[in-house]
Amino acid sequence: MRIAFFCTRFPCVSETFVLSQLAGLLDQGFEIDVHAIQPGDGDVLQPIFRKYGLERHISYRGRTGSVIGRILATLWLILCLGVVSPLKLLALARLVRTVPEINFVAALFTLKGLKSRPKADLLYAHFGPNGQVAATLKAVGLIDLPIVTVFHGFDVTLVIEEWGPRYYRVLFEHGDLMLPVSKEFKRRLVTLGCPAAKIVVHHMGVDIQTLTFKERKDPKPGCPIKILAIARLVEKKGIADGISAVANIAAMGKHAIVFDIVGDGVLREELDAFIKKTECSNLVTLVGWKDQDAVQEFIESADIYLAPSVTAANGDEEGIPVVLMEAAATGLPLVSTRHSGIPELVRDQETGLLANEHDVPGLTSALEQLCADGELRRQLGRNGRNLVAREFAIDSLNTKLGKLLQGQVLS
Repeated sequence: MRIAFFCTRFPCVSETFVLSQLAGLLDQGFEIDVHAIQPGDGDVLQPIFRKYGLERHISYRGRTGSVIGRILATLWLILCLGVVSPLKLLALARLVRTVPEINFVAALFTLKGLKSRPKADLLYAHFGPNGQVAATLKAVGLIDLPIVTVFHGFDVTLVIEEWGPRYYRVLFEHGDLMLPVSKEFKRRLVTLGCPAAKIVVHHMGVDIQTLTFKERKDPKPGCPIKILAIARLVEKKGIADGISAVANIAAMGKHAIVFDIVGDGVLREELDAFIKKTECSNLVTLVGWKDQDAVQEFIESADIYLAPSVTAANGDEEGIPVVLMEAAATGLPLVSTRHSGIPELVRDQETGLLANEHDVPGLTSALEQLCADGELRRQLGRNGRNLVAREFAIDSLNTKLGKLLQGQVLS
């Protein structure tokens, strides 16, 4: 069975879940062609490329090169399609005119990419807009494939905020299966008009075999409790709220703590200034970007994981962050917020402690509770590991995914 695997950037170091699924499907014997809009972080992921020979599986959907080159390529595609399928080209133009959210050029280059590879049995799209483009081609008869679309976060939140609740009407009609990564996103898709019968919740996951469980002992006398966050420094990660909560803990004077923030992003300078303003430069460190091995070292040495996620001003939200799964799998107790699908993993008083979005006193209380109670930290850590093993283990999730995709082709 051959799958056309659609994504935006490939490979992308911040989207390792895409690679995990791809590798899992290849391991099950599926043939896969990756169709991406543009290249991602290939150099960072060369070991994975070498293992699976991924360079043989990738094509980019024509939106690279100079502006003039793209314009000429677009005109050539219109000419070729007009000769081969003039009525379908007209139907595509009419559909784009009546549904302005659809990108005509993206649809053309997507069709070109599909035609450049052996015929697929199924189209599998990561992120709603990629599924929407594929559904557009199906709606006018330019392709005839089952379409499966994974919804991760911004595509259920930011996209709808920008384009309105009818954005996915073509996908909901002509797509065959929607795979939101959380129950919360399933609820939102139904609210937006997707038939519930077309929706199956399918979590992203982690390789439980490579994440060693470690029961956290109490820090030795004189050693601080280590709080950790791993995140892009963008608004929805809520890092400023986390810094404020840590500063509050320090001001209480009961516990010696440090807070390491691993990651980089557009808010780095702003957060650096905020750390200085709150006078906690001796407690909080913006570590910057680190490779996966270094990230694992930070996780292994931490005592508490903090993810104070919030809804950004533009409506952007998380799904269920994979790094939270990784932290829980190693036995780290979690402190997070009642945000999007996070409570499906961070279950209050079971695998972690939750506060409301932007509730700095609530985050402070949760951190103080964990700093004061080593046995609670360990109990939450054990529960977290067990939950990830049951519901977020990538091997079992990929097996389930393979069966879902085969079912779409055979139905």
